[in-house]
Amino acid sequence: MAELGLSVETLEKAFTRAEADVRMCTRHDPPTMPGFTRWARIVRFLREELVSDGWTYDNPLNQPRTIHPRRLLAIVVKSGDDVTGLDLPELWPANKNPIGAATKAAVTDNEQLALFTAEDLLGAGKMRTWFLLYRIADGVVNAELSLPDEIEGDRITHCLERIILPAIDLGPDYIASVGPSPDDGSPYSVQVERK
Repeated sequence: MAELGLSVETLEKAFTRAEADVRMCTRHDPPTMPGFTRWARIVRFLREELVSDGWTYDNPLNQPRTIHPRRLLAIVVKSGDDVTGLDLPELWPANKNPIGAATKAAVTDNEQLALFTAEDLLGAGKMRTWFLLYRIADGVVNAELSLPDEIEGDRITHCLERIILPAIDLGPDYIASVGPSPDDGSPYSVQVERK
């Protein structure tokens, strides 16, 4: 991971800082708010941690990338499936949500750049795109940095390299979702009357 200019501590800090913001969500927020907040804050806090080390960022086609100072690689944050962050050599992690054109292009570039050296990348003005995939299960973050090189439909199907990160325990107060209070068990009710 040091070759990428990253540390486990930096990534862990981005996840734990994001979780603090997710804890601000309540049942009055839209149901998707915790997940969206978690993703957006991981992107933001990763950038905040790395910008002092010369990293930059951009958002081509609305895909937030955090870019290495030498422009050899970029990192894209994505939620992952149940294999994400687990050392299961016979299985590959995949993105949880459908991906768009920017991600498909990045994975295609990774496949084409597989044999490029750092000097080749610099000379061609190209960079590899690593994915910081994460999955939250029972208050634990399972995450990895993956370099995908194959995609089928809208799912990652193969990675050239995977760096599995240590699991991060978010504690008992993590937010899985928001919605009706679990202690009352009832859905929201809205009464409509004609005046």
